[in-house]
Amino acid sequence: METNDLVKKIAYNIRKFRETNKLTREEFCEKLNMDAAYWGTIERGERNINIQKVIEVCKAYNIDTNSIIELETTEENNSENIQRVNDLIKDCSNHQLSVIINMLENIIPSLKR
Repeated sequence: METNDLVKKIAYNIRKFRETNKLTREEFCEKLNMDAAYWGTIERGERNINIQKVIEVCKAYNIDTNSIIELETTEENNSENIQRVNDLIKDCSNHQLSVIINMLENIIPSLKR
């Protein structure tokens, strides 16, 4: 895994922690005395998070650093979600499917950031 990918993975893991704990970005940053807009750039991968910030986050929220800095990634089992999508679109017309495909082609790249 390239360094930049690992940095983005770490930021993603912290964001996942924040969202799992139902914290807004503002609530999360308040405890860290950090600007929420700045933190947003980290979560979106626009700015790298440094190791000092990772440690601060882990200390503030009692997070095991190993759970944040995963060097190995595991494939998610997405078969259930694929089946849900199939169920939703199975009765769509060609026109509706074209619209859905167009929307997905526009949305998916932004989700991969």
